Amino acid sequence: MGTPPLHHPAGKPFLIQLRLGAPFAVALAAMMLITASVAPGIAAPARTGMDGELFAGSSGPSFQIAQLENFPRRERGEQQAGVLTELELMWAEAAWSYFAEMTSEATGLVPSRTGISHTSMWTVGDHVAALVAARQIELIDAVEFDRRFTAVLGFLNSMPLAFNTLPNQTYNIETGAPLGADFEPGMTGWSGVDLGRLLIWLRIAAVEYPFYEIYIRNTVSRFNVCDIVDEQGGLLAARSTETGQQLQPEGGRGYDAYAVEGYRAWGLDLPAVAIEVPNYRLEIYGEWFQVDETPIRIPPLMTAPPSYLGIEFGFDGLALNEIDELIDGVRTAEELFVTMHTVQEERYRDTGILTARTDYRRGAEPFALYDTVITNGYPWSTVDTNGASYPRLSLLSTRAAFAMSTLLESEYAETLLQAVTPLYSENGWGEGRYELSGAHERTRTSATNAFILEALAYRQNGPLFPASARPEVLGPSVTTAAQGMCQLPFTVATDRAAQD
Repeated sequence: MGTPPLHHPAGKPFLIQLRLGAPFAVALAAMMLITASVAPGIAAPARTGMDGELFAGSSGPSFQIAQLENFPRRERGEQQAGVLTELELMWAEAAWSYFAEMTSEATGLVPSRTGISHTSMWTVGDHVAALVAARQIELIDAVEFDRRFTAVLGFLNSMPLAFNTLPNQTYNIETGAPLGADFEPGMTGWSGVDLGRLLIWLRIAAVEYPFYEIYIRNTVSRFNVCDIVDEQGGLLAARSTETGQQLQPEGGRGYDAYAVEGYRAWGLDLPAVAIEVPNYRLEIYGEWFQVDETPIRIPPLMTAPPSYLGIEFGFDGLALNEIDELIDGVRTAEELFVTMHTVQEERYRDTGILTARTDYRRGAEPFALYDTVITNGYPWSTVDTNGASYPRLSLLSTRAAFAMSTLLESEYAETLLQAVTPLYSENGWGEGRYELSGAHERTRTSATNAFILEALAYRQNGPLFPASARPEVLGPSVTTAAQGMCQLPFTVATDRAAQD
């Protein structure tokens, strides 16, 4: 089967309707009737089922990655500005309604999902992304954008910082107070990955709307990034203990290679994820993936992480060294994304199960799941944040379906989009439908609804990170003697002419 061409926002219009054609009807029936295979527990990798075959050292076939020849790319601006189909505008309005409905009047913040009253820096990044995309699509006017964005900046400029260095992991959306691990007032620690997403979107907003640049810079200058990476260049997190701050790697979420772009966007020279290529390879439907004797060392592979790099950066990251673009040690983000599509389509053709996997949230325990192509050495694993397996909760993800249908020209991606279209309402988009039963997971999240707005803005305008926001140089963090902290370099040239 040939590699699908990358989809850029021009040329053939998006005319996807909810039509229950033969491929979709067969797939939907399969989702309801086929029992999902039980994923094995967390253990050292071994020969597995579901077309997973393990080879050690040089005993297996040579490692191969998806071929990317003949990808027709369409550049930003080729499509007439403002042209989305009527259906796409309905989708955008539904996604925006999550933020319009869920915003706290007291703080201007939104919760990470329905049914809770706390937020994170990743969610604040979602909120800024949704605001910028909604303004570009003209769902909101300049006055509403200003009112909402100013409230967010007001919080960011005044929020208490964990250990007086970086934003706390969670805050109450009504009071703005930092929260501990039990979601009571206190301090949890900070997340280098969550902050990275926020930094990307603060940089985009500063360039797209230069009136706010000084306020954004005032926010970013509060952050002390001395401890943000380890000696190998991996992003860290900090948690609060009785003895103070304890640093730990944050590579188990799969988003490091994306989040690192946030620090580069403000001039900090950070490498890509430090992954030592191990000696074991696992084959899934003809594609090869690296695994390790200690499987948990390898981040989960899912659809969403590389898709953010496609929609926001056009798969052209901010690294100045090409080797820093190999996000899993052997593949670029573009190659990894195409590979994710390939193996999920092959699984569908092999089993009849529509497959579009990524992390997602639920309204009941377990509240957060990593729904993966491979994790902990096993293909098609669905695990919680502690690694416990939940094979019956595998999901056809709304976010993953939008990612593939936006970035790739593929009949399979269109079929995925048809499958999730029933999940939107006037209150926003649900997380997806379960592979086993076809039942809807109607929990609404900032991550999914912001991503849909990003995807639709991409369909209209192309990659969302402006060319004029790209740093010309990258350098180390700057230690200020007056404040005794390591600030982001801010060595970013702003091309005013490109904005005018």
